[in-house]
Amino acid sequence: MLPANRDRSREGVNLLWFCLIALLLSFSACGRKSSSATKLSTEIIDAFYIGVASLDVEENERASTIFADLSIKLPDEPAVWANLGIVRLRLGDLAAAEQALATAEKLPPANKQITIAQAIVNERQGQFARAIERLRNILNPDATVLYQLVELFGRT
Repeated sequence: MLPANRDRSREGVNLLWFCLIALLLSFSACGRKSSSATKLSTEIIDAFYIGVASLDVEENERASTIFADLSIKLPDEPAVWANLGIVRLRLGDLAAAEQALATAEKLPPANKQITIAQAIVNERQGQFARAIERLRNILNPDATVLYQLVELFGRT
């Protein structure tokens, strides 16, 4: 009986991680000009927030389509790539999630939420050592990062 409860608890923690990351990435995009354009059209801004809302209500296919389209229109926007990575992770496409998150990580500004999302991809791929390495490299980790590290240590 305990393992089933632990699995449900772990699923809840993972859902919380996804929502937290999506929310933080959407806020990080607010008020910041994209390096690919000085003025974004309202259509693009609306699409971004519709994509975030789709993530929030778990309309993952819709969010995937929106963020894939936005990644072409805004290739230098890390929030678009990070959200694309998150939705691809939710859809179980680990390779595409890893690729999108790697693209987001290369773009400024650096964001620890992207590193956390990459660690989740590594964990899902069974690459626990790589996930631990990523989380250890986060400067000033908060309680959620430390909790995730403890969980990963328990699996190795």
